[in-house]
Amino acid sequence: YRLTDRRASLLPLEYGATETLVSTLMQGRDGALWIGKWNKGVDRIQNGVTTHYNPGAPLSPDPVTVIYESPDGTMWFGNRGSSLDRLEGTNVTRIVYQSGVLTSRAVTTIYQDTDGEVLVGISRRGLLRLSGGQLTPVPEAKEIADDTVWTIKRTRDGRLLMGTDKGLYQRSADRTWKRSEEH
Repeated sequence: YRLTDRRASLLPLEYGATETLVSTLMQGRDGALWIGKWNKGVDRIQNGVTTHYNPGAPLSPDPVTVIYESPDGTMWFGNRGSSLDRLEGTNVTRIVYQSGVLTSRAVTTIYQDTDGEVLVGISRRGLLRLSGGQLTPVPEAKEIADDTVWTIKRTRDGRLLMGTDKGLYQRSADRTWKRSEEH
């Protein structure tokens, strides 16, 4: 739905049909609207043109739960199967948490820091880091290893914050995460 002058209207997606369950959406820096549909992959809509990315090919077969655009324009799709799809141009690379282990724990957040580090939250798996093509736990965030990281954002004044099941955390200069006193 789009709110204009306090009115809502249903936006048509592919070929005039609509998906009844939209799981995530975001607007890219180029103005394109990215829409993750629970059973039907992802649509990119720009200037009335819809590009559809199918689940299973080229995207992972699991529903998309998070869409993120990194500073370099790379699109990231986190899904319910604890994996990431990285879309660079037309190439999709799949990164699976603990390859070979079936899971239905959803990716809850993706964030690329100013130094290029990619941080990922997966339900009940704590904070993970993408390094060498693998998702590994962040040792500086051991306190929340079994919790869910819901969001990671950098503030205008430069602080890196993380919202979790246990509250708000802030990354210190030594890269450790400490519980924030802000409410």
